[in-house]
Amino acid sequence: MTKIIPKISNLSFDLRYISDMAMKTPDCLRSDLGELNYPVPEVIRQKLKELADQQIFSYAPTFGDPDLLRAIRQFEEEKIKHFGSPAILVTSGGQAALFAALNSLLMPGDAILTDAIYYPPYANLARIAEAELINTSLETLDNARLSENIKVLLLNAPNNPTGKVYDQTTLVQLARLAREKDWIIIEDAVYSEIYFGEKPVSITAYCPERTLVINSASKNFCMPGMRIGWITGDESLISAIAKLHRNMNSCPNTLFQKVLAGFMPESTEYFSGLRIEMQKRRDAVMQLMDELHWYYQKPAGGIYLMCRVPGLTDTLGYAEKLIKDHGISLMPGLFFGKSEDQLRICFGALTMEEIAQFGKRLKYSLV
Repeated sequence: MTKIIPKISNLSFDLRYISDMAMKTPDCLRSDLGELNYPVPEVIRQKLKELADQQIFSYAPTFGDPDLLRAIRQFEEEKIKHFGSPAILVTSGGQAALFAALNSLLMPGDAILTDAIYYPPYANLARIAEAELINTSLETLDNARLSENIKVLLLNAPNNPTGKVYDQTTLVQLARLAREKDWIIIEDAVYSEIYFGEKPVSITAYCPERTLVINSASKNFCMPGMRIGWITGDESLISAIAKLHRNMNSCPNTLFQKVLAGFMPESTEYFSGLRIEMQKRRDAVMQLMDELHWYYQKPAGGIYLMCRVPGLTDTLGYAEKLIKDHGISLMPGLFFGKSEDQLRICFGALTMEEIAQFGKRLKYSLV
């Protein structure tokens, strides 16, 4: 009998281990997966009904539905204007965009550079591409000690799980290194519209000729089940990545492409409301952390807060206990790189009322 090859058998379900446990627990208040609990706009529901009645179920073109491509071009205008020959590829979610991009750019033995604390599937995607994942602080890179095997800089801002963004000085330095070292930059921007304060600057302003930007409906638009993502970048890179994506699936969901195309031009007010609500939730969770005397990094954007419990070392065991004994879920930091002693709370997944109840259960667990 043929065996599964090691690079696949050695993959992990990482975050899904905790989320599956929480899903099976009755009345569990879940802050584990990055799934926003926020109302879907009425216009989305209406467009779904209209398009379903029109029986929009055929294949979409290789690069995406023309209406959606036009909408994305307008939505991403500030980034696209920096590209010399801009192109867009619609993908089956942001995860498929990452998979197609990395496997189009990397050879076995190459390396991906990302931040010290990172989105867990980056490690699995590196294994599939037979590449090394190097995670270290991007603000304090030691140029002399950088591996010559690095081919891709994977930049996630606002960051999952820390919520941090990168300042201009860091972005300019990373752009300079990318040119000197011949890196391709992948900007994972799936939280780009969820920020608190000034809008984060994109590295496309400093290094557009070697940057790909990934976005999706899952986070910014709060519709993870839609499975629509997109990559923008120079046409020479996008056209090659499209060949791999085409052979991953025939096309992303046509109906949802049309739905998103109809909503995207009308989304400005929606995002304003989303940011206000996410900041309220972030502040409520930070207040809870202050009451517990738990250490945390103030998120500048995104939907997560990373915290450190004084004296806690077994964060996985602690997360399991909170689910089983107290009906609340969060993520242990061991999944996120150099954060084994931390916990991630997805405040975006909890309403204000649920955050209050979450806090009561969490305090009770400490008695």
